[in-house]
Parts: sequence; C-alpha cells; structure tokens
Amino acid sequence: MHNVNRKTRIGLTLLDPPSRSQHGFCNYNGTRKSTRRQYRRNQHRMVERQVDRYAGREKARLYLLPVNLCIDCVNGFPLREYSINARTTAKEFRVYDGCHLSNEGYAQFGDEIYAWVKCCLSEPAVP
Repeated sequence: MHNVNRKTRIGLTLLDPPSRSQHGFCNYNGTRKSTRRQYRRNQHRMVERQVDRYAGREKARLYLLPVNLCIDCVNGFPLREYSINARTTAKEFRVYDGCHLSNEGYAQFGDEIYAWVKCCLSEPAVP
C-alpha cells in the first residue's frame, strides 16, 4: 500500500448509506430490483467488513473516514417532482435515486474528507 512513500497517510472512506426513502429504489431496471432494506443490509455488512479489516491500523498510516455518519439520508439524494396520485394535479418531490448522492450529498461527503485532510496537515510531520 505504501510503495512510494511510507509516510503517506491513506484515508479509506466507509461506504455511504442509501436514502431514507424506498422511492429511490423503484426506478432501477433489471432482473434483480433492489429494495432499500436489502441495499441497507448489504451496505451495513460492507461497512462491518471494512472496519474489521482496516480499523486500528493508524500506525500503518491507514485511516477509516466515517462518511457514512455525515450524509443526510433525507436531503442528500437527488429529488424529482411526482404527482401525488393519478387523480390530482398536486405534486411532491421524491427521491429518484436511492444509492447515489445529490450534489449536496457529495458536498457533505467531501466535507468529511476535507476535515480529515485538515487534521492531517495540522499534525507534525512523521520522521
């Protein structure tokens, strides 16, 4: 992992969570449609495996970044306007992609990485 420079700090982001809404999973095509529940279970298992494998390796200069904790699962995903039902002209905004973040969600993701980089830069250099 440190083939070029052993002093390099490596930050590994944990897998980000899905949206809070099932609506975002209704738009996926294919033979194996995913539900929010199934995706969330898989995401949780992946995070557990990341933690099992990479946690406690700070002496090797490998750090876990918990971006999964700072994502807004309600407002951090792309929205689209939908009719509330077939008999009304009233509209509401719903999530249309339950796995991929909106620009605001990715900004939150970036905020977590920025905070880690800023922390790294404030620490004294390792000899």
